[in-house]
Order: sequence, then C-alpha cells, then structure tokens
Amino acid sequence: MKQAVAVFWYPGDLYQHTVTDMLYCQYPDEYVFLTSLKGGIMAITSSSETRASGSRVAGWLSPDEFRILEVACDTLLPSLEPPPGSSAALAAYYRRRASDLHVAQLLAETLALENAEAQTQFHQLMSLMASPVSSLLLAGSTKPFVELSQERREKYLFAMANSPLGPLRQGYQTLKRLAGFIYFSAPGAQGVNPNWEVLDYKAPAPPPADTPQPITPLTISEDTTLEADAVIIGLNERICGIALEAGEATIYGRKIATDTRALKAITGSS
Repeated sequence: MKQAVAVFWYPGDLYQHTVTDMLYCQYPDEYVFLTSLKGGIMAITSSSETRASGSRVAGWLSPDEFRILEVACDTLLPSLEPPPGSSAALAAYYRRRASDLHVAQLLAETLALENAEAQTQFHQLMSLMASPVSSLLLAGSTKPFVELSQERREKYLFAMANSPLGPLRQGYQTLKRLAGFIYFSAPGAQGVNPNWEVLDYKAPAPPPADTPQPITPLTISEDTTLEADAVIIGLNERICGIALEAGEATIYGRKIATDTRALKAITGSS
C-alpha cells in the first residue's frame, strides 16, 4: 500500500512550506533540498509538454536519464490493485502511479534549479542506475534498472536504501522524498492534488488578495541601527509558528526585526 507523505502548511516533523517562491522540505535531523521556484507554486505539465532544451529534459537531463528517473518514480509510487469494495476515490488512489501526476517531470524541473555540484551528483546517480553492473550487485540481475521487473526494481532501491555506501543511501533518499513530496502535494489544473480527497486533506484557503499586510517592511539604503523586541532570521528555525506569533506581536505594539525570507513567511507576500 502506498504510504502517504505528511504534508502540512505549518510546523511539524515534516512540513511543506510554500511561500510564493520557496519550496522547502524538512525531515528530522536531515534536509533534502532548498529550492527557489521561480514563478510560484508548481504546476503539473502533461507528458506532451515535457520541457527540454535541445535534447535535454528540463534543460539538464538526457532522455535516457529522464527515463531512469521516471521508472524510479513509478517504482516508488506504482499503480496497485485496490482492495475489494473500495470507493471510487480510493480505487483511483491505488491505481494512480507517479507518472500519472508527471512526478518525474516536476522533480527534474525542481532539480534544474539546483547548483552544478548537486546536478553533477544526480547525473552520477543516473549513470550508476543505467549500469547492468549495479543491477547485478543490487538486484541480482544483469539487466539495467529500467528493464527490471517491478519486484526487481523494488529490490534494487531497497538495497540502495540500506547500502553501506553513503552516496547510494543519499541518492535513494533524494528520489524517495522528492518523488513522494511531489506526488502528494503538487496541485492539478484546479489547484487541488487528486490524492487529497482520499487522505481527507483540505488545503487552507489563501488569504484574500486585498487583505492588508500586518507588517510594513522598512527600506534600508545605508548603515542603520535598529531596535527591536524580537529578531527572526531565515526559514530554518521551525519559524512558521514563530513568525506567525511575531506577526501577532506587532498588533500589541512590539517591534519585530526580520530578514526578507522570514518576512515572506509571516506575510505571505512576495
């Protein structure tokens, strides 16, 4: 059975924090990627709309690499036969695989915004998974990863997850966490992820566009001494709750000093 990835809009052991141009996925004691998403929230593209630069998918992955990524995502989030008596929504959830939501495409587009070193490491991972030698060592077959059966591919990924080699474990975690995150959070054309219904998850309504912002940023053009009752810097301090509390604090006349990223978290502004 597919295991739902917990997706929250506020602090938790694992949370998704969408702040107009920021996608951030945090797990206890580990971090996956911090990626600026130019242009706002992710949008699902159809397979016929796969973005490419020349022969490169999302501007950086070769078609062969993208095929490996796509098969890996479908291995992690496959189509399953629903239990007898399942509702229509539950049956659709069981049968929905990663490629139905274009998870690999969105994952490739997300990593396209990473630095050159991170992309190089991902290229190396795809090269490893293309090798029959790695299949022999990890899955007991000389076929490349994309030609293995579902059962063999699961064995391959399980061996990666439990490998004594750190890069293999890290590669598996990158695939699993980003694929799962996108599968359970990426909205469709109507702004709703199709998995949310069966998981009984309802996204909070966005604030009205004309809602006045509770905080007015101070423009600083020269060295300035500031006085504040509290200081919030960055997004890595379980700061959603802290930031919201700080926003409320301004109502009572307290002065809050913060940087731009935390300000966006407080106000939802761009």
